[in-house]
Amino acid sequence: GGALINGLRLLLVHQYQGNTVAEGILERLLDEASKPFMSMLEKWLTSGTLDDPHREFMIQYHEEAEWEGRYTLDHDNTLEHFFPTAMEAKRVLMAGKYWDAIHSCQGSTTVDTIPASPSSTMVLEYRANGAQVASSIQKLYKSSSQTLVRLLMDECDLVGTLRLMKRYFLLDQGDFFLNFLDAAEDELSRDPAKLRQFRVQHLLQVSVQITENQREAPQDDGSGLRISTADLTCRFAADSLVDQLTNGGGAKDSITPQRLMYTGQDPIRTGVDLFLLEFSEVPFPLSLVLSESSLSSYRLLFRHLFFAKHVERKLVMVWQDHLATKEFAAVRGAMGPTYLLRQRMLHCVQNLIYYMMFEVIEPNWMQMMTKMANETGARTVDEFIDFHNAFLEQTLAACLLTDRDYVLAFTRVMQTCLLFSKQMETFIKKVRLHQDRHQVALENRDRVQKSLLARGSGLMDDTSIGRINREEQAEKQQRIKEQGRRLEREVSSPEFRRMISHYETTFAKHLRAFMKIVTKSDDRYHTQKLNLCVRLDFNGFVTHSMGLR
Repeated sequence: GGALINGLRLLLVHQYQGNTVAEGILERLLDEASKPFMSMLEKWLTSGTLDDPHREFMIQYHEEAEWEGRYTLDHDNTLEHFFPTAMEAKRVLMAGKYWDAIHSCQGSTTVDTIPASPSSTMVLEYRANGAQVASSIQKLYKSSSQTLVRLLMDECDLVGTLRLMKRYFLLDQGDFFLNFLDAAEDELSRDPAKLRQFRVQHLLQVSVQITENQREAPQDDGSGLRISTADLTCRFAADSLVDQLTNGGGAKDSITPQRLMYTGQDPIRTGVDLFLLEFSEVPFPLSLVLSESSLSSYRLLFRHLFFAKHVERKLVMVWQDHLATKEFAAVRGAMGPTYLLRQRMLHCVQNLIYYMMFEVIEPNWMQMMTKMANETGARTVDEFIDFHNAFLEQTLAACLLTDRDYVLAFTRVMQTCLLFSKQMETFIKKVRLHQDRHQVALENRDRVQKSLLARGSGLMDDTSIGRINREEQAEKQQRIKEQGRRLEREVSSPEFRRMISHYETTFAKHLRAFMKIVTKSDDRYHTQKLNLCVRLDFNGFVTHSMGLR
């Protein structure tokens, strides 16, 4: 092995130099001892085959490790004289590692066209010329690297696959989110024990198909080396995102006290809190870049963004409901604090989403794509892996997903907004606003149809039709007045006022706590986070209440 060869060389150079007999014996021993090592080295460099039954070679294999750590250098068995620098030893490691990955891809046209012994013109002997050996190793390293990169970029469509990840896991495609929630929101609002995953999976596939109709997505070419939207599946996690990130630390936190609940019910966990996307299988060698740890990062980001956009969607629905109440002049003044609170919440959530989508994800993504497309130097697969991992690490950190305090503060703000929207939904149902408006719309349609039929048949003249229309209009106005009184009575109730007052206090408290944590951060993303604070506090109201101005 390498350790024995290194030991013999040390004896030759340091203890028996000048002793002709001893030098002859040691040189012969070195020649014979190095033959098995050189044979293993040649197989490794030309085909990625590790033929080392006694673990005496400079490369060690770790079966359970991911790609980055599957093959490592054994420094004790690395020939010090043959590989004087760490860079040369690393090239040996990477060359064989790349060939092993390439030959693992069955059905690839790139693999099928590889020569049996690419660029293998070197003579591997222990006393061979060092410069020639280094040059040959460099050629083999470059050949294996370029072949694997070509395989990933052309046959596996790495860039297209990453765009697909961005489109769905980072919610870059807005119509997918809308189509999916329009179809699946009722199902996702169920208790986790009553969820029908097969139905959600079906609605997911339908939404994906609608989204992909107008774009060219990576398609499975039959080689088994690509992924497509057909591989996209859903499942439901065992814990909510905050529980997962804080190891259950947030599970017992009272985010919204009982006294804030308009309906007097505790918030319950739904499918929205547990929903996540994943791929049924990521084929090799795409799994080199989309490793299990990378997919875990994507799932975290997806759950974070999905929940935030769900809260935004609910607040927009509240805004639409509030628009319907503005025709009742008698309640505009009483509803003013409610309108203001809803707008403050919507402004906060929309700016948090804007920050994550356009100030974090998009710049980081463009930076990664620029590095991958850089033609000034040869790129290796490990560099692609590093670029991709850096993108995910930076995005997770800037999206406030790497610190427990950030996660808890962010979740408290979002949960307060979500619970407020649920209370507003209960309020609208209680005053029967939509039911009455729907009934009026149906009656208007029936009145128009009757008028047209009566006028066309000649059974009634214009005077009779006008009288009936006036009577029905008077009935409509009476219903509107009754609805207005019902709405005014509910808005004026102590329970409603207390609920709005408590939500104002709670939201302000959680937003102040969130901004205080963000403004005190001293990491590399401090400037980005300060920009977020400026967006959230455009008029200085929050910082003034915090005593910072």
